[in-house]
Amino acid sequence: MAGKRFGELVVLCRAPNRKNKSDGHAQWHCVCDCGNETIIEGTSLREGKSRSCGCSKFKHGFARRGKKIGEYHVWVAMKKRCYNENHPQYKDWGGRGISVCKEWDKSFLSFLKDMGRCPKGMTLERINNNGNYEPSNCKWATRYEQSRNGRRNVWIKHDGKRMILTDFANKIGTKASNIRSFCKNNDLTLKEAISFYSNKYA
Repeated sequence: MAGKRFGELVVLCRAPNRKNKSDGHAQWHCVCDCGNETIIEGTSLREGKSRSCGCSKFKHGFARRGKKIGEYHVWVAMKKRCYNENHPQYKDWGGRGISVCKEWDKSFLSFLKDMGRCPKGMTLERINNNGNYEPSNCKWATRYEQSRNGRRNVWIKHDGKRMILTDFANKIGTKASNIRSFCKNNDLTLKEAISFYSNKYA
């Protein structure tokens, strides 16, 4: 059920069953397109009895001809990565302990107020990749900026400056993979290889 849409509702995750509930119907934690979150029985969702949290329309004023603004979808995707264990990217977010701050978790409007509208061509980025989604650790960034902030980037020190291995490789006219192969074939550390290439192309 997690990740599925029913009308204006998107299922986030399983919720605890109600106390004294004997029929065994599963409860699901859902977010509505208006930004509200609610707990609804799975049978009510599947049978079409519940299509929203009870609101009559998309209330925060950013719906146009039935389409939701991009920032809303960014907000929903952010929460799915952190809390939906069935999400393909969960292991790199929620699985690592990354969470969403309480204000953003509860309200899309709080997220939009803090982040503002997303400039064209940009996406949501955490400044510290090991930090949570919160105002002090998030910004709108280009795809290029995001690629340079990835956990898999290898950082080195060259001429007293910290840089990505890929940038160093481009500077001397080779590929990062070639430098890694050079390390392996000659039983060198990356630091030793960088020193070798620095002297060779000085």
